[in-house]
Amino acid sequence: MKHFTLLVLILLTSFGLTHAVDLPLDFESGTYDITDFDGGVLTIIDNPQSGGINTSTKVGQMVKNEGETWGGSYITLDNPIDFSNGKTFKMKIYSPRVDVKVLLKVENLDDSGTAFEKEVSTTVANEWEELTFDYGFIDDTKSYQKVVLIFDNGTAGDGSANFTFLIDDIRLVDENSGLEDLRNSNNLGSVSASSSEDYLKRNEIAVAFKSSLSLVGNRSIGFDVSMSTRTVP
Repeated sequence: MKHFTLLVLILLTSFGLTHAVDLPLDFESGTYDITDFDGGVLTIIDNPQSGGINTSTKVGQMVKNEGETWGGSYITLDNPIDFSNGKTFKMKIYSPRVDVKVLLKVENLDDSGTAFEKEVSTTVANEWEELTFDYGFIDDTKSYQKVVLIFDNGTAGDGSANFTFLIDDIRLVDENSGLEDLRNSNNLGSVSASSSEDYLKRNEIAVAFKSSLSLVGNRSIGFDVSMSTRTVP
């Protein structure tokens, strides 16, 4: 009976320590499968810059050492990424410099050629900010299970504080949520947009225009807002 109880306790303890590593990535628990390449080193540490928009306990620290200009790291998830509920990545960044290029890439588990990436730049230094990566054009019929991170792609690192970055809360959101209701509530008719950003800009213009028209008498005026789409690189 004692042996059985001990076995049950071991199994329960093991089960409690097992935590699937999938999105969102907050580095608070679980065992992360991290692979560093060509000078990049990603570790999980206690948050040394708690404050502002990020007071979490744990964060990821990316150090870009001497090596290739594309040095970075990737995290292998336990399951493929589910893009059905959103195609916009959000990630909190603490950078020592402004205008640092941050590349966020997803790859197939076995085929690195099946991938999609976006690169944006930091806008503040020495404080947390949240960057947005538009994945609206990803082929979500493919499977992606690796999250790749490269800072200052094209520039060699030196491992100094100038090439040390903090990351946290990598997550997917649906930035298109509610846009259709917004369009309908303003009677904007048919609006063609290649991204939620385009749509919101057009919506703001249309609402302002409609408000100005309402000043001319009490007549009901209907109009259609239509602009050509553009391709976001």
